[in-house]
Amino acid sequence: TKGEHMNLQKLKPLVNNPQIWAEFEEYVEKHEKQALANMLHTPDTTQLWRAQGFLSALRVMKDLKDKVNAE
Repeated sequence: TKGEHMNLQKLKPLVNNPQIWAEFEEYVEKHEKQALANMLHTPDTTQLWRAQGFLSALRVMKDLKDKVNAE
């Protein structure tokens, strides 16, 4: 939608700043590793689902740069 397009454009300074983006990716990757470890080691189905959802959300954040720059 047009509103989403405008909001994504506002994120260009974030995703196109190499220093900031590198820090952001490092932060997300740390949490990805933790989510994967949780998925591998939990015997609880509910915890597994939570870890999967969290990992999915983290991957959306990592894809932000491509989505913003595709606009």
